[in-house]
Amino acid sequence: MIKILLLTISFFLLIFFESFLFKAFSFSIFVIIAVSMWKRIGSIWYFIFLFIGGITLDIVFHQSLGLHTLVLSILLIFLWFLWLIVPRESWFGYIPILVFVFLYYLLLLVLGSLLQDSVVPQITFGVIGGFVVKSIISVLVCMGIDSLFVSVRDVKGQDKIRLR
Repeated sequence: MIKILLLTISFFLLIFFESFLFKAFSFSIFVIIAVSMWKRIGSIWYFIFLFIGGITLDIVFHQSLGLHTLVLSILLIFLWFLWLIVPRESWFGYIPILVFVFLYYLLLLVLGSLLQDSVVPQITFGVIGGFVVKSIISVLVCMGIDSLFVSVRDVKGQDKIRLR
């Protein structure tokens, strides 16, 4: 019962921080959590989280229903193919994450405009530059999350937590 309560509270906190950061800085923490948790938790729970989180974000941001879920599902398939070429464990494994986040912002803009207004948005170098900066910041945050996972998880047993 406490796990369900903690999950519910943390989900609402995630939606709160996502809406604050997206409205204030046009920065998405949901995509960072989505890419960081890929293949780290059970697939069924991961996809339930993506579906419910994506639908909730569509409602909060007044976008077409299913837009975040559609964009993330397309990009997760793309990321899976990229990680077949570039292993995730190396430093070059962050290049697919950079491409993933950049395409997330780009597809969210393009598909959102196409689905709501049936108009292709004007994409300038300033918009592309902003997406690149946000992508680099997101990759740095993902690196921090990965180093946190390495420092907390024990090498021998993945389900044991190391305190030193």
